[in-house]
Amino acid sequence: MLRMNKELLLWLFWLFVSTLFCFFYLPFGYTIAAFLTGIIMCCKALIKQSIKENKKQQG
Repeated sequence: MLRMNKELLLWLFWLFVSTLFCFFYLPFGYTIAAFLTGIIMCCKALIKQSIKENKKQQG
């Protein structure tokens, strides 16, 4: 099973905080943009971590 690394935790925190901030203080379009940015960066971190784990297992 994959462990959460610091980069992934950073982007999950970004996703939560930025989405809440935008929801309460900015127009809804910014909320959607912040949410999608957080999701994309979390996926990027997960893909990077998965590639690193696969390389570690292969050799």
